[in-house]
Amino acid sequence: MAKSPTKELERLEQQLHKGHISERQFKKLRQKTIDDALKQKSATSSPRSKKKGGNNTLKGIGLFLLLVVFGSSYNKNESVSDTKSATQTTKNATQKQCDQIWKDEGYYKVLRSSCTFMEDVDPIYRTESSDRHSQFKEYADRNGCSYNEEKATKISTDTSLVIMEKLRASQEKTGNIQAFCNAETSYFGKVIKKYNIQ
Repeated sequence: MAKSPTKELERLEQQLHKGHISERQFKKLRQKTIDDALKQKSATSSPRSKKKGGNNTLKGIGLFLLLVVFGSSYNKNESVSDTKSATQTTKNATQKQCDQIWKDEGYYKVLRSSCTFMEDVDPIYRTESSDRHSQFKEYADRNGCSYNEEKATKISTDTSLVIMEKLRASQEKTGNIQAFCNAETSYFGKVIKKYNIQ
């Protein structure tokens, strides 16, 4: 025996609240349940009820009320779910922003050492004491990022390797790295400014 549309919609709503299905899946399955219920109603309606018309009207009103009740209940739950997902997004964005600090550090190190004209953008470009790790770490601390030296070093190193690969590709393609360096001047300047490297 097939589940009633009401029971199926309740089950889907419970799965959504428990996190077993996403909002997108919920909407899709909810619409499918409603469509199936409508198809089933139209397929099983008897000729007698078609002649009277009253039963179909009552069924239609009942289905409409069902949709209104579940729709309003879903909207209330959706706003709670939106708040939850917005909070989760903020957490993820914060972690992404924290990871970006160490990516920028790796980027800075490679460009500072590889692109000779960057001395115009970075005033202390060639000095021996120009290790800028402390500036990146201070920025991370100011922005509430937890500091894990191993993770920060790994992210910075991985980014450095990616940038070095891009420099190598530029060297192979154009015969020098200057085209890549020229394209990165603007972002390099933003990194200098963002992390207050002076």
